[in-house]
Amino acid sequence: VLRPDLSEDRDNVERFLREARTIAGLRHRGIVEIHSFGEDPGGAVFYAMELLVGEDLEARLRDRKQRPISWRQVCEWGVQIARAMAAVHGAGLIHRDLKPGNVFLAREDDEVRVKLLDFGIVRPEDGSELTGTGAALGTPHYISPEQIRAQDMDRRTDIYSFGALLFKALTGRFVFRGE
Repeated sequence: VLRPDLSEDRDNVERFLREARTIAGLRHRGIVEIHSFGEDPGGAVFYAMELLVGEDLEARLRDRKQRPISWRQVCEWGVQIARAMAAVHGAGLIHRDLKPGNVFLAREDDEVRVKLLDFGIVRPEDGSELTGTGAALGTPHYISPEQIRAQDMDRRTDIYSFGALLFKALTGRFVFRGE
């Protein structure tokens, strides 16, 4: 649900619904499915997504001392993330916030399936803005130099983030330290 204070600005509402519509148009096993979205009679702006059972990759990485993660497991997750990102890029979109907290490890039957989440700052690769900002958005440890500088981006910014994510998953540390 879009926060009530953000719902007061019609531009925020339109952006939220446009982003929900964009994500709902993505069909891939590795991308969270949005079933419906809109505004209810009380004025709440919402979207309803599939119910996921499991944990996000960030929580799983924090727990690696109690539950070690093999490099093979990281590679299996990496392949699933790459396939989901290929679907995002195939739709002409850039995620711009690929990080462990936006990768969900969903338990489906007896297997773990990666689901990409949080397309809040997604934008078309053609340069038009869904987020309507000129500022650098994203999580600093995972965003590309051009994204930090709020410069033009394409799918390579997600590829950079994917590399930073895999580095963190394999080594337990960030690619770069500092402010």
